Amino acid sequence: MTSDKLKQRLQESVNVLRSIVNSLDSLPSTSLHPSCVDEIRKFDMMANTLHSICDRIEIREYARQLLNNLLDTTDSTTNIVDYHGTRMPFSTARMLGFITYLSMTWTICDSITTVVAPLVCTESYKDKINPPQLLTYFIRDNKKENKLSSYYSAYFLQVNYG
Repeated sequence: MTSDKLKQRLQESVNVLRSIVNSLDSLPSTSLHPSCVDEIRKFDMMANTLHSICDRIEIREYARQLLNNLLDTTDSTTNIVDYHGTRMPFSTARMLGFITYLSMTWTICDSITTVVAPLVCTESYKDKINPPQLLTYFIRDNKKENKLSSYYSAYFLQVNYG
């Protein structure tokens, strides 16, 4: 999924979550249990988190572009790169760019997982101290512990957020 498509999906999710919270005001106060209302109001915090991920996507995209252009900016005689004003070997600049790209990718995944987990995980896996993780809770299928329906969770995450 492209960065632009991911940002679009995130913004659509933000809009939907906020519209759900806004629609609570039109409901009679007795139609939902107060604890349900409190849980639905948390959707606004989820929306804020999803919105903030867009900045991280920009950083990841910048790192990807840097890696794509790294060879073009390398002095072929010395194998030295000007990496943001610091001259260094090509291999070092490539490693820094890759580490940035990879760490931002996992940060984005962890942030999305943190938001999506309360919507798809069972109550016992909504632990704030040790929240569900993308790989262990949504990708790997561990039927012994019956964590959640891994097929649908992985499917929804992949289809909606790449």
